[in-house]
Amino acid sequence: MNLSTNQITFLRDVHSSIKVDMTSGWRHHYFDGSINELSTFLKKIEDDKIYLLIPLFAASKSLNSATLNLSESFLVNNKSNSALIIKFYFTKRFYI
Repeated sequence: MNLSTNQITFLRDVHSSIKVDMTSGWRHHYFDGSINELSTFLKKIEDDKIYLLIPLFAASKSLNSATLNLSESFLVNNKSNSALIIKFYFTKRFYI
């Protein structure tokens, strides 16, 4: 699946015939905004796995800090375009 390779693949764009398992646990991962860090993160995703990202802008690395949801959730895998995601993130971050 081409997830977030040419454009951001939002969860709402997934065809209803595809079952999305939303029961797995979630993890908080802080990104410093560098393309290298995101590229490394994406490459570590296993071939058969898809991650749902919820982009938040936080005052600190702590989950207890004030956060702002930057956009709808979107899907990525190990073939996703990190440059596209970083551009999307910074566009949303500075647009608000």
